[in-house]
Amino acid sequence: MDELEISVILPVLNEGECITSVLEELINVLENQRYKNYEVIVVDDGSIDDTFEKIVQISQSWKKVQPIQLARNFGQSAAMACGFDHAQYDLIVAMDSDGQNNPDDIPRLITEINEGFDCVSGWRKNRKDKNISRKIPSNLANRLISSWTKVKLNDYGCTLKAYRKNAIKGFPIYGEIHRFLPAYASLQGAKISEIIVDHRERKTGKSKYGIGRTYRVILDILVARAQAQFAMRPIHLLGGAGLIFSFFGIFMISSSILMKILRISDFVDTPLPTVGGFLTIFGMQMILIGLLAEFQLRLVMREGKLKPYLLKTKS
Repeated sequence: MDELEISVILPVLNEGECITSVLEELINVLENQRYKNYEVIVVDDGSIDDTFEKIVQISQSWKKVQPIQLARNFGQSAAMACGFDHAQYDLIVAMDSDGQNNPDDIPRLITEINEGFDCVSGWRKNRKDKNISRKIPSNLANRLISSWTKVKLNDYGCTLKAYRKNAIKGFPIYGEIHRFLPAYASLQGAKISEIIVDHRERKTGKSKYGIGRTYRVILDILVARAQAQFAMRPIHLLGGAGLIFSFFGIFMISSSILMKILRISDFVDTPLPTVGGFLTIFGMQMILIGLLAEFQLRLVMREGKLKPYLLKTKS
């Protein structure tokens, strides 16, 4: 433990009632572990209460607490991305700031990382949340994400995770993307693990997330799935769909012409020419957009800004 250097990131929004006790408990845990170096990066995501003032007060007593204030509320993913950008150590731990995550789990996450993993995700097996507003949509999202990303985890939504910095480099974090970090890391060759962590009841404030976020998660799953399969080959997605639309469009047009020749039906008697023409044009447009995306991708790669490969880094 004496040789480890750790960055702990806390995204926070309107947690003035509990942020002081959360940071005090976290710092006590980190101090007791006697890490070589550590820092606590607290990113205030546009709080409108006294949260940031309390963070600043704590930072004056504990210099290893680094307060960062965003200009407005950008969302949890953006706050975490800001924390990752400012983290100076290779080992990064992210956790919630509402007191429900237990800082005592951090050493266990780090121990698992040192077993050769690049990302260790917490699993709130005995979750202390309301069934309808939190557990049900979370369980649905976990199953969808695991199924579509092929990275099987029981609890994608748990913020308490440990990462090696190299495992989460190379892709933007926005929207609800923070919950897909293990899946994205896996796409880059990272080894993923999951351990059971403690989850406590919220004592102050109220949750910022509920059943209303489910549709956003589903849309981000579609983005993650598409990016996983087609980020380096956009023509396969757009061109493939374009060929399908064009095929059906040409088939409809050909059918209407054949029906005209056989005097079964005139062009004005069937919607096939109109629908077929629309599908054909739409399909060709998708193919052209796919080609433009391919050209753009190749220009970026030619400039050296993007590589089609990643080197394996030593743990």
